[in-house]
Amino acid sequence: PTKIIDRRPQPPLLSCTGHPDYIIEARSPRGRFVRIGSAWAATSRAGNDYMSMAFNLPGIAGPVRVNAVQDKDAPEGSYKIIPMAAAA
Repeated sequence: PTKIIDRRPQPPLLSCTGHPDYIIEARSPRGRFVRIGSAWAATSRAGNDYMSMAFNLPGIAGPVRVNAVQDKDAPEGSYKIIPMAAAA
């Protein structure tokens, strides 16, 4: 199982620039939760909300970055992953 931990500051605290809004964890084979990524809530220029995510995957140098948008045809809270193009 994977869990997402909401790290957004609660009022009256202010947001810390650069820190993720969410921490993404997965259960290891030994049963411990380990951090596999981070997510930031964002809004597109067109006004659509999405999640900007970075995953740390074994065997891959640097984080794998994706965006996630809410899927209108899926249950509430479901997102569709959109891979980002590799930097040239």
